Amino acid sequence: MNKVSFPLISVLVLTAVLAFTLAAQAAQVQIEEPFSGETTATAARQTAMDKGFAQAALTEAQGLLPQPLDERRQEVLKDYLTRRGSRFVQSYKETGFESLPDKVRLTLDVVVNRDELSRHLQHLGVVSTSGGALRGVTLTLTKLLPADRQAVDRLMALSGLKAEPGLWPELVLERAGGGQFTGQVKTQERSWSTRDKDLDVVWFNLMSNVFSVQEAKPQALSGARLKVEGWASPDGVQEFDRVLKSWEGEAAAVYLLGVSLEAGGVSATWNLRVVNQAGLEARLKEYLPQYGLRHSFP
Repeated sequence: MNKVSFPLISVLVLTAVLAFTLAAQAAQVQIEEPFSGETTATAARQTAMDKGFAQAALTEAQGLLPQPLDERRQEVLKDYLTRRGSRFVQSYKETGFESLPDKVRLTLDVVVNRDELSRHLQHLGVVSTSGGALRGVTLTLTKLLPADRQAVDRLMALSGLKAEPGLWPELVLERAGGGQFTGQVKTQERSWSTRDKDLDVVWFNLMSNVFSVQEAKPQALSGARLKVEGWASPDGVQEFDRVLKSWEGEAAAVYLLGVSLEAGGVSATWNLRVVNQAGLEARLKEYLPQYGLRHSFP
């Protein structure tokens, strides 16, 4: 195996770049959660942590969407992430905690798994409907309790759907025995069914069939990765990171994933959302060759 040696200063710069990468991925959130009566400080702390994870995930989600959600959908998405936000947390560090007479104050550094969050939002339909264009579906509800119907109403808003009888697909939700929910998506060609005790899970499974990843991708290539290679040392990585982030008409939600020392030199990889594919390619082909660099989208 070929061994590559770099001057000490390059190693130090690489270390700084890696530190910069990790810092860029972590979001700091601070949550205050009141408690009184039967609620204990311990319970309030756990609630604050759940809300902190949700806030970090919501902030990342806003950077992944091609257009911002309206106020109601943001509120519904935040509520959804409060229930499920921990699944998108890659790592976290508690940097501060105070227990006051009537509340707790918790500060966290949270690293969100953006790829997992992006896929989840795509399957839920949040990505392809973020511009406000609601998609009509036929909705059939059977044996649902009033609280269930309210939950479905919020999930419809989350996924950007509106009930319009006679349109395809048809969504069928039913409260079955044993505390289970059943769901079905019907189209003119076929149908899919799912069952779970958690209505959120049933809904996600249904939406995975209503909104395919292929349908969402043209709206926002939020999971695109750009690899640039050919640097003789790590010095140029941060400069190109600054340049790439300045191309706001071509790419958004840009963040540096990592830097590698390889036999052919130094390479770096970014995650980004492609806003203008042709424009981004033109920018890269104009900028990179003058520095002896090449790019790919792995």
